[in-house]
Amino acid sequence: MDLSKDLAAGTTPMMPTVRDLQARLCALLVLDALRSAPIGWTPAAGTRMPFDALCAQVGVTAEHRKYFHRILGFLHADGHLRLHNDDGVNLAAVEVEATEKYMAEKEDPRVLCQQLQRDYPEFRPSTALSATIAAQLAGILREQVDPIHLLFGEGGSVAEALYRDDAELRPYNEAAAARPGAGRAPLAPRPPAAHP
Repeated sequence: MDLSKDLAAGTTPMMPTVRDLQARLCALLVLDALRSAPIGWTPAAGTRMPFDALCAQVGVTAEHRKYFHRILGFLHADGHLRLHNDDGVNLAAVEVEATEKYMAEKEDPRVLCQQLQRDYPEFRPSTALSATIAAQLAGILREQVDPIHLLFGEGGSVAEALYRDDAELRPYNEAAAARPGAGRAPLAPRPPAAHP
């Protein structure tokens, strides 16, 4: 069933603006996490650092290297970093370079977070979750903090607020709830396939 019309009807004209502000917030939050304790990465602009060396300095576990690479990719797209020799497969060949933009960035993410929550309260759950995850980024990358707990801990209240109250996700839930059969009990899991 195509839900695109239902979803389109639930969007608001301000979404592109809010998405831009939230993307900016996420970049600032990650920059703040990289620069602050306990990570404290303070590179010299224009100096390349092997991705593996940066992972070691940050304390990124082997399981989270791809996730960290993806985070750095967002900062690359934003112009804060350059990723050299990045084919997306051989991470050992990647070199990370902080740009002048990385060095010059002074905007405080907490101010933007407060502005978003004040001016766009209907996006408060996703804004707050972004800030919560970024504040725990070092612990997540080092496997000292469980990111699933950040979303589903405390009885699932964060996830519930996100899916129930956030303006970007609410239309998806409303469209899914409105489709025929949405009120039925979930299907029982399929039995495992028999192997000869």
